[in-house]
Amino acid sequence: MRDVAGADRSFPGYLNSAMGVLAIGGFFVAVGGVTTLIANYRVASTAEIAGYALAVVIGVAAIAAAGGMNAGHAWGWLIGTIVSGLVIASGVAALISPSTGFGAVVWTLAGILLIAALLAPASRAMLRPPPPRPDPADAD
Repeated sequence: MRDVAGADRSFPGYLNSAMGVLAIGGFFVAVGGVTTLIANYRVASTAEIAGYALAVVIGVAAIAAAGGMNAGHAWGWLIGTIVSGLVIASGVAALISPSTGFGAVVWTLAGILLIAALLAPASRAMLRPPPPRPDPADAD
């Protein structure tokens, strides 16, 4: 089995955890959006259907971000950061709403922890290209 991230690339533990949370959370958000969309498409308003579809898009984006980061692509880090920002924004919107519950608090804290893990200096190191390899012809 080949090493997807490359032999010379290792990630900090918190970044591995963030990739796992993005992938697993994205899966459940996407599946939840699809099942809700299927169950309510006849009785839901256009705005509700758009919200369900947005949940599917965000879930798929989170899964893609986790895969991109694991492969060492900077776009994975960027999409993961955007998705984490959207998680925080939706959590704050849920906290402001009159039906605030414990789930909104946990959702917001998860987004804050994700963005903190992604914005740590070691996590941002994946944006920098690897140093150039020395040319064997210059070794003479």
